[in-house]
Amino acid sequence: MIQPRFHSTSAVRLGRVLAAGRHSQRFFTGARTFLSAKHTSNSIKEEMAQSMANLKLKIFNFKFKMLLPTLFALLLLAPLAFAQGKMYWAENDGALKFANLDGSGVSTLPITTVTSPVHIALDFSASQIYWTEFTGKVRRANLDGSNAVDLVTGLSDPKGLALDLSAGKIYWTEIGFGNEKISRSDLDGSNIETLVTGLYTPNSIALDLTNGKMYWVDEDAAAIQRANLDGTSLETLVTNADLSEPSGIALDLGAGKMYWCDGADDNIKRANLDGTSIETLVTGLDEPRDIDLDVLEGKMYWTESEIDKIQRANLDGTSVEDLVFGLAEPIGLALDVAASPNARFVSFSGAGGFSVSRSKLISQGQIFSNGNLQFKKGDPTVYNGNLFAVGNIIIDKDNTINGNLRAGGTITIDPKSTVNGTMFPGDPIAPSDPVVPSDPFHPGDPTLPFNIGKGGSLTLVPGDPWVPGDPHYEVNVGNSATLNLSSGEYHFTKLVTNSESVLNFDVSNGAVVLNVSLDLSLGKKVTFNISPGGQANSHLVTIFAFQSSKVVVDKGGYVLGNLNAPNAEVSIAKNVSLRGAVCASKTTVDRDVIVLHHSSPGVLPKQVLLDEEADSYQLIADSYELEQNYPNPFNPTTAISFQLSADSEVKLVIYNTAGQLVRTLYSGEMPAGRFELEWDGKNESGEKVASGIYVYELKAGEFVAKRKMTLMR
Repeated sequence: MIQPRFHSTSAVRLGRVLAAGRHSQRFFTGARTFLSAKHTSNSIKEEMAQSMANLKLKIFNFKFKMLLPTLFALLLLAPLAFAQGKMYWAENDGALKFANLDGSGVSTLPITTVTSPVHIALDFSASQIYWTEFTGKVRRANLDGSNAVDLVTGLSDPKGLALDLSAGKIYWTEIGFGNEKISRSDLDGSNIETLVTGLYTPNSIALDLTNGKMYWVDEDAAAIQRANLDGTSLETLVTNADLSEPSGIALDLGAGKMYWCDGADDNIKRANLDGTSIETLVTGLDEPRDIDLDVLEGKMYWTESEIDKIQRANLDGTSVEDLVFGLAEPIGLALDVAASPNARFVSFSGAGGFSVSRSKLISQGQIFSNGNLQFKKGDPTVYNGNLFAVGNIIIDKDNTINGNLRAGGTITIDPKSTVNGTMFPGDPIAPSDPVVPSDPFHPGDPTLPFNIGKGGSLTLVPGDPWVPGDPHYEVNVGNSATLNLSSGEYHFTKLVTNSESVLNFDVSNGAVVLNVSLDLSLGKKVTFNISPGGQANSHLVTIFAFQSSKVVVDKGGYVLGNLNAPNAEVSIAKNVSLRGAVCASKTTVDRDVIVLHHSSPGVLPKQVLLDEEADSYQLIADSYELEQNYPNPFNPTTAISFQLSADSEVKLVIYNTAGQLVRTLYSGEMPAGRFELEWDGKNESGEKVASGIYVYELKAGEFVAKRKMTLMR
């Protein structure tokens, strides 16, 4: 049985965190709570509501330029993972232990065969822990200590460990006897590959799956380095001029930062992902060994092996706390928190359930339903992620689900469908009942109506919709018209977009949050643009729709951000591309929809609709084709269009004229149709590339095509 982990004490703690203005830099929605009525007292709900009210009054005081926190994400995730809100660590005496994030409830995993564990990694979706051992092994067990197995043996001295669950890979570092290298294998230990050799003492390793990079610290070389996930394009980012004996490393991709421990200088530092702007955060430590981040709550945790304890502090190094004492040389550390990149929800549905209708849905993320969850006949449908339902799960024919299925009721799989994961029918899941703060609408507030004509443009300034007297907007965005919005919070009674409307979100100073009281409608081919950062900052845009009527994301829409409509059905029409997450009382998904979570690797493609008669938008693609980019020459961005005549494994990459990889724009499955991907003139590390000629190459099944383009800065 899955028990709701977000109980009352956690609710109090999170409410206080929110009232203090703490924020998430890379996870998903703005603040709307979903608490289990069984497990949350009225007093707790009242405290949460008061905390939300306090936050709403404070968050846009412009002394704060930070992202609106997300209760919804935590409360969604909390009931679903085996052990949310825990830290796990390895001790040199041969024990794997865990405790609550405040250091209480210390326990030892009942694994009797552990010998000198070093570093650890967690697979939340499968409730498993992986670790390296000084005995030359990579091992795995369930988080309850059962089923301990050897995955890789015969290594010299494995150290750092990281998982790429989307690709099914384990990465580890190795030292000793001329075997100083980085390797990877499948999750079962098979298909071992050597990726990087010629190192000194590679210790800890961390993965940036969004940009296809791995980072590691080399203790004896006194360096921090990175390379592509296949080991190519090695770079040295930080050298011995700025560090002595680096050990643990952790990444905050949302903020573009890396954190590391230095066992000789006895401090913790951070820098940009390219190694610039180094800051010393915590000093006076005693051999810190490993570090992990809870970005959602703005905390970093680390082990200190010389004085046998675990500590934490804010991400800026302030408010250092001692959590656990009297350990036996703690080394590796890993957190199981709601901010985990391995537990990403793209949809939460209430009692109305979730259904996909004859769709070629291509998605990465997880789905939770308070009712039933159904994938109707696919065309075919491929879904990558775990499925959770309080009721039943029904998978009709021609669907492939790459993930685990948990249902309080039955699980029915058509013989012509495939589930690559474990199924848990009859495993009661507590429903998450919405406790939604009141609509900011005040009847006496002034209304500012705007009708943006065809091709026109309007810029609106944010306000404080939670203060009586603050005006609310009523906006109709005409065909091909543009609405410009900036960091802050808005209140709309109505926000209606029409064919090819554009919404531009400027997140330079933090999140953009839209509250829509009566009518939210996203018309055909609506396009969301975010600057700076583009798709990488999709988590900084959130729309709350308080209406009870259906919210439609119409055909061909290109939506970046979080759509929260807990009182309404959200209907996602044909050929929509969405990066973000959806919360609704009921969710329906039509044909040929592409959904990615904020943290999903690659670029979200735009699906191009042709034959633009009023109600007969069709995707026309009778052959494979790669078109010339437009504009060309370009600065700073250009669009690359292509078409697929059949469902295909697609890879669109950019090279320089020397044949070196510059950027992978997309790698994964796509349905047949026409698509458009944008390149912003940056490489895999997010750095601007120089002016010059570049080659872009499309591989789709057996089809391969290349074209040239010119970037002029």
